[in-house]
Amino acid sequence: MALVGAIMEAVGERVVGIYLGGGLADTDFSPSQATVNLLVVTDVDPDRAMLDTVRDIHAGVEDEFSGWGDRIDIEYVGLPGLAGFRTGQHVGLRSEAGETLHLEPLTELNVLSWESIRERSVDLVGDPADTVLPEFSRDEFLRAVRQHAAGWPQWTRSHTRMDQQVYAVLTMCRAWYSARLLRQASKREAALFTAAEFPRWEPLITWADEWWYAVEEPTPRGPAERTLIERVQDLVDELSERVLMAGTPAQGAGIEPPRPPVDAPDARG
Repeated sequence: MALVGAIMEAVGERVVGIYLGGGLADTDFSPSQATVNLLVVTDVDPDRAMLDTVRDIHAGVEDEFSGWGDRIDIEYVGLPGLAGFRTGQHVGLRSEAGETLHLEPLTELNVLSWESIRERSVDLVGDPADTVLPEFSRDEFLRAVRQHAAGWPQWTRSHTRMDQQVYAVLTMCRAWYSARLLRQASKREAALFTAAEFPRWEPLITWADEWWYAVEEPTPRGPAERTLIERVQDLVDELSERVLMAGTPAQGAGIEPPRPPVDAPDARG
């Protein structure tokens, strides 16, 4: 990956590890929808000088990932920030959904992306991610899941393209899975689990899963129909509320995801 080489050339003396996550690291990879999540861990917290050094590299990232556009997320975090983010005094670099790379305070919400890299990623540079990134308590993880879920009802109402509505359904399935089992899952794994937990939402969740993982090009990314938007909003509202009311971490003990029917696609791909 040319981007990794450019990062190493620019700030390689500071780099501890570089990790590839997102859909490209999932076993149930969706070519038409997968995201590129790149985490760069450095030995010091990123600052304005580091931002200035790497800005031009990332300004041309779409040239390498032609057609990926808003499916590219990049984050830089320092070892001090990973250890001390709870104080609210550390910053990292972030570019989400194709936006310009910028400085951003580290919060407990970052735990979701870091935990995802710990659990499933490809090590591009340095030691394995689960030896570089610290472990996070299940209480921290659950709080991050709740914070994440709280913003989705509003997001869903302002993002009404078909692909955005599909994304909202599957994201809330992942949030529910995480709140229940205190670990993360791919979109398909979470969709199977949530559909089994909420039979009345099974048709809508199945539709979203089939759209996301379609082998052929899915429905164009135009505006969704009003009736569909209303159903998606109802699902997002309900699951967001349930995630916010999720019990203590102990609730996940002993709960396992349902096995898919024998004639269903494998949960991992």
